[in-house]
Amino acid sequence: MEAPLSLVHHAGAAGTFACTRTLVLVEEGAEAAVVEEYDSPDAGDGLLNAVTEIVLEPGARLVHTTVNTLGTRVRAGVVQRARLGAGASLTSVSVSLGAAIFKLEASAALEGPGAHSEVLGAVFGTGRQHLDDHFFQDHVAPRTRSDLLVRVALLERARASYTGRLRIAVDAAGSEARQENRNLLLSEAARADSIPELEILTHEVQCSHAAATGPVDPAQLFFLRSRGIGAAEAERLIVMGFLEPVFARIPGEALADAVRSLASRRLGGD
Repeated sequence: MEAPLSLVHHAGAAGTFACTRTLVLVEEGAEAAVVEEYDSPDAGDGLLNAVTEIVLEPGARLVHTTVNTLGTRVRAGVVQRARLGAGASLTSVSVSLGAAIFKLEASAALEGPGAHSEVLGAVFGTGRQHLDDHFFQDHVAPRTRSDLLVRVALLERARASYTGRLRIAVDAAGSEARQENRNLLLSEAARADSIPELEILTHEVQCSHAAATGPVDPAQLFFLRSRGIGAAEAERLIVMGFLEPVFARIPGEALADAVRSLASRRLGGD
C-alpha cells in the first residue's frame, strides 16, 4: 500500500464556522489509506462540522485514520458513514485529544458477505473537555465480522461518553461482532460513561461486549516504583502503554510520534 493520502481540516478563529464533506471511494479489489486531521490555532474557538462518506466496493481495502488535535476552545462534530461490499475490509483508527467539545459518530454497514470492519479508538481528555464517541456496526449480510476497541484516559475534570452498538440483521447468520471499551480515570473528578449495546436478530452468531472503568492499577504502580521509577513517571508509562495499541496503528511514523508526544506532554513527559 502506498503512503496515505492526507487531508487537513482547519477550524478557524473566533466566530468562524468550518464545514467540510469528504467522499472516499475505493473501487473493486483496490486498496488505499487516508488520514484526516482536525486542527486549529491554539487560541481559536471556532466551530467545525465534518462529514466523511466511505464506499468500499467488493474486495476493496481501506485504512482510514482521524486525528483530532483541535484547540481546547473549539467545538466540533464529525460524522463518518461507511458502506462495505462483499469481502471488503475497513480499518478505522480514531485519536481524539483536542477540542472543548468533540463528538464523533461513526457507522459501518457491512452490506456484502464476508465484509470486515475493525475500529480502534483512543481518547485522552484533560481540563473540562467533553469527548463523545458513538459507533455503530451494522451487519447486514451473512458471514461478516466487526471488531471495536476504544480506550479512554481522562485527567482533571474531563468527561467522555461512549456508545457502541452492534446489530446483527435477520439475514446475517454466521457473523461475528466484538466490542470493548476501557476507561482509565486519572483523577477523582474525571467521569466516563460507557454504553455497549448488542442487537441480535438471528441465530448462529458470535458476539461479545465488555466495558471497564477505574483508576490506574496500584499493583502496576507499585511494580514500577519498586524499581526506582518516580510516581509521575510511573503513571505516565502506564497511561502511554494503555493507549499504545491504538497509537501503534496510526499510519506514518511522523504523525504517530507527534500524537505520542502530545499525549506525553499532558502527563508531564518530554
